[in-house]
Formats: sequence, C-alpha cells, structure tokens
Amino acid sequence: MSHILTTSIERDVVLGGEPFALVVTTTHAGGERAVTAVHRQAFARRIGGVRIVGLMTEAAQRVEVARLSAAMTRKCAAAGLPADGQKTVVMAPAGPPAERADRVALLAAHERFVRTVDPGVIFGPDMNVDEAIQDDLDAIPELAGHVTGLSAGNGGLGIDDTGYTAYGLNVALGTLARAPATATVQGFGAVGGHLAVLLVAQGVKIVGVSNVLGTLEDPAGIDVVALFARVHREGDRALPHHAELVGGRWSPAPDRLFAVPAELFVPAARTSVLSLAGETVENPQVQAVEEWYAATAPRVVCEGANAPLTPAAEQYLEARGVQVLTDWVVNCGGLVGCWVEHLERATLRAEPHRREEVHAGAFASIGRVVAANVRQLVAGGAGSRERADVIATQNRARLLEAWNASPIADPSERARDLAGREDLF
Repeated sequence: MSHILTTSIERDVVLGGEPFALVVTTTHAGGERAVTAVHRQAFARRIGGVRIVGLMTEAAQRVEVARLSAAMTRKCAAAGLPADGQKTVVMAPAGPPAERADRVALLAAHERFVRTVDPGVIFGPDMNVDEAIQDDLDAIPELAGHVTGLSAGNGGLGIDDTGYTAYGLNVALGTLARAPATATVQGFGAVGGHLAVLLVAQGVKIVGVSNVLGTLEDPAGIDVVALFARVHREGDRALPHHAELVGGRWSPAPDRLFAVPAELFVPAARTSVLSLAGETVENPQVQAVEEWYAATAPRVVCEGANAPLTPAAEQYLEARGVQVLTDWVVNCGGLVGCWVEHLERATLRAEPHRREEVHAGAFASIGRVVAANVRQLVAGGAGSRERADVIATQNRARLLEAWNASPIADPSERARDLAGREDLF
C-alpha cells in the first residue's frame, strides 16, 4: 500500500505560458511525487499515459508533464479522437519501484485521487508502466473504466505487442517522396523495435539502435528481426548479447547513437533528447542538435516519442533541409489503439473472436488519419510544428462542432459514432 501524504488541486493554472484546466499533485510516503496535468475539459473524456521517472526537480517535472499533456490534446485531435489530453508523471527519487506490486500501489493511490477530482480521466501505459501493471490497476473497482492499454488476455488489444504506434510511424514515412536508405532508432522497444522490423522489410538498413544500456551499431545493417525476438526473451540485455553472438559493435554508452550517421533518425525514448546547445531542458542527458547534425547528416527525423526534440532544435534542422515528422501527427497509433480498446472493452471481453475485427478497424483509422495529416505536414509553408499545430487545431474544431451537435446522449456511443465519421478527416 502506498500512502498519500499530501494532495494539491490547481484549477485554471498556467504552465509554460499555456493554460491548463487542472493540475493534481500527490506526494507519497516513499518520497514519490505524482503530477497529473489535464490540459482541457471540453469533451467527456481525458486520455493520456502514466510514466514513472527517476529523481527530478519539481520545476522540471511540471515542465515535462505540461508539455506532454498539451501534446496529448493535439495528438487526440490529430488522431480524430473526441477527447482531451492529460498526462501523469511520477517522480520516484530512487527510481521506479523494483516490484510490480509496489508500482501498482503507488499508481493506484494517485489515480484514485485524480479520478475523484476529474471522473473523465483515462490512464494509459507509458515509460515503466506496462500492460501487466495496467491489468492490475484495471482490477481495482474504483479504477475500472479509467484504465486502458491492457493485455489481450484481459480484454485489451495488446497495443505494444501489436505495434500500433510503429504502424502509424511507418504510414507516415511511407508518404515521403523518397524513402530513407539507412536509419538509427533510439529506444529499441515496443515502438522502436516494431518500426525497425517494418522498415527492414521495406529495404531500409538499420545501422544503429540503442536502449538504456548502450548502443549497438553495424554499418552493414543489424538483423533487427532476430534482435527484436531476442528483446522479447531477454529484455534490455538483448542488445549486448546480440553483439556477442551475431556481430556489430556494442558500446555501453546510449549516447553513442548520436554519432552514427544515417538518413533517418527515430527518437523513440523520452522527451528533449536534442536541443540547441545551451538550452535549458528537463532531460539531463540532452544532446546538442548542432553536434548531432554535423556528425550524422540526417535527412528525416520521425518523432516516435513525445516531444523528443525542442522546438528550437526542430527549427535548426528544418533550416538545413531536414524533414521533421512532428510527434503528435505521426505517433498517435498507440493512442488510437488505447481509445478503441476503451470503447470496445465490453465487446472484446464478451466476444474475443471479434478482436481481429477491432484491430482491423483501428489500424484502418490510423492509416487514414496519419496519411492525411502527413500529406498536409509536408506540403510546405511554415515549419513542421506550426503546420502540425494548424492540423490539430482544425481537426479539434471539427470534432468539437460534431460533438456538440450530436443527438446521441451517451458519451461512449457519441464517441464511437464520431470515430466512424470519415467525412470529418
């Protein structure tokens, strides 16, 4: 059991110059501090992931949670979902609890409290919060109906195992006029690993991948199919083990990846991995984008993580001809899967034979919306982030108009109806 020591509820608060509807903070007996930022409350539901991170200052935590929460609102709009964004960042001074039960107890205590303040929240998985933890949280009566991203055995869609986010990223890259020949992937896990496998199948050579333990590189191309299978069996240790058994150069420094040349870079790890030299960001491992650009000669950045580059870093790259595929436009596949799972939970549990049908509908939605958005994104004009913001704003306006005009009273049925409206996008 995780005991809450203090709670804080802030309404209509400004973070980073942007207004937020709600910020809820709890502190816990183990020294943990959990913050949920609800960006907007225009729809019936607010959806976003929960991540557990190590020691960070309160100011840095608020910056990260605000940035991610605002991005979730835009991502919902980009994905065509009638929902607002929220995000939870849990700071654990000693790192994420080693025992799953302790993580569950910590998250349950915070999420129970947030749910009493905003009954419309839906909590999804994120860093250090996997499907097994989500399954345990969903079993708590007060949280049932407020948790998504479950395992297939528990009425979920198995988002990570199915590669929802990677599918959307692959669709986005498929819209480009010229496919990249080589790629590096930061964060070879549920998103990065799946995408690497998809890219190799299309002839892209993966020359470098990294995780928290280090970097594996091979200019001849890494056998990512075998590597990803090994990751499922061995976890993070799979990368150095693969180098021992198969080949490639292993370095215990994750940042070594930022020196590996490739046409495509996929940051699929955490926020603020690249910034202008001297920028103040919440990630202490941030790299200078100027040095990275000079060392690797990239042509495309496909943002698999949320806010992996600072806006200034994106502008620096775009001024040099690098195409940046903005996070909330291209990495919304996992969000779509979590949303569809939440709407179809009863069906998935009562009629498991319909799971493939639900999968197919979700993937079709991801493909349609991501392709349409990316075509607008690469059309030219202002910078990618500015164009992405316009896309999200326009999509959200159409969704709000349709939501408010709908004659359907039940929020879930209304959301399901809007999700099937291809005329909106």
